[in-house]
Amino acid sequence: MRRRGIRKGIWVYITTRRIEFLLSLANDALRTGEEERARGYVKKALRLGEKMNVRLPRRWKWYICKRCYLPLLPPLNARVRFYGGALHITCLKCGGVRRVPLHGKEVKTSQEKGKGVFSAS
Repeated sequence: MRRRGIRKGIWVYITTRRIEFLLSLANDALRTGEEERARGYVKKALRLGEKMNVRLPRRWKWYICKRCYLPLLPPLNARVRFYGGALHITCLKCGGVRRVPLHGKEVKTSQEKGKGVFSAS
């Protein structure tokens, strides 16, 4: 028997939009110095995604600290470094590190940048 009501695709769309809105509110709150409010928005967004079985968008997922639930804004409370084929995003509040592997992308280290096809080495 067919279920009545809104189809799953519409629920996923609504939930994703709501999550993005909550995370943008968290960024705004953190910029104004309200860390607890930002942490609350992030927790609500994560809980909503959990409850509705919707994944966070990748651009938001990388910039949320798993230890202290604060959005990571690189000049404000995070440091971004590139180490050996991975991106390391460090939270400056709690020291948590998020490592994002960069597989499949052509990544040149600082030693390889000077060596090109037409270089005179």
